[in-house]
Amino acid sequence: MAENVNTKPASLRNQLIFWSVTFVMLFVFVWVFKSILLPFILGIAVAYLLNPAVQLLGKVGFNRQASTIIILGGFFILVLAVLAVASPVLYKELSQFVNDLPDMADKLAAKIEPYQERLQDYLGQNSEQPLPLGEYAGSAMGTGKTVLAGVKAGGAVILSFMSVIVIMPFVAFFMMMEWPHVLQKVRDLLPREHEGTILDLMGQIDKKLAGFVRGQLTVALLLGAVYAIALSLAGLKYGFLIGILAGFFNIIPMVGSTLGLFAAVMVGWLQSGDMMFVALVGGIFIAGQIGWNDQQ
Repeated sequence: MAENVNTKPASLRNQLIFWSVTFVMLFVFVWVFKSILLPFILGIAVAYLLNPAVQLLGKVGFNRQASTIIILGGFFILVLAVLAVASPVLYKELSQFVNDLPDMADKLAAKIEPYQERLQDYLGQNSEQPLPLGEYAGSAMGTGKTVLAGVKAGGAVILSFMSVIVIMPFVAFFMMMEWPHVLQKVRDLLPREHEGTILDLMGQIDKKLAGFVRGQLTVALLLGAVYAIALSLAGLKYGFLIGILAGFFNIIPMVGSTLGLFAAVMVGWLQSGDMMFVALVGGIFIAGQIGWNDQQ
């Protein structure tokens, strides 16, 4: 008995050492190869999200390979169709936004100037020496335009995008095909005396995580589409771009809607100066958020 009691702390210590070394090696690997890991991470994420659909087809009689080809092929066809429709509009509005940045900075400075003068009077500053807000804003926007133009023309961005397009589908296909074997390999690494507990915890985490991720992606896609269409119909400049970005950042709850509301209201204010139009633009985001919360 004493020998068994003494071996348990040693076994626990060995397990802690093993998993600590494993996580350190994983961290070092990710840090060293972070510049080339994006297509692999995206491929694994796609496989994780689509695996339940593959399992569902398997239950109705399709083998693993056929199920993977059907689900993955349908997914990429849908993605390509969305990109074919949205990309030209997004590119046009992004280019227009970059070109309009200096003018928008000048308009913002002109609209703020009266409030700036009131603030200077309140603080007792000399009104003949106004704060150079317009000059600094114009300079900042000009710099921003240069930076965005450089990023737009950067070969690194194009290379990264091409690597995702080429490599990610193969990674996703391989992971979806081998998903049961990967899970079995992970299970084989678990300590036998704690296997049941660990598998139960992993199952609960997987259920919660998968539900949250799929739910947030659904929210992001639907709200992005609604915002983009509604803002465009309302006549807001860059409305499609703002709506899509708001939906994308809504993967983080409330962040996308908040940033989109601020950007849309600011652009609407600079575009027309009509507070009714600004209220309409803001109302689109508020209605979208309230409508989605009512569905939950």
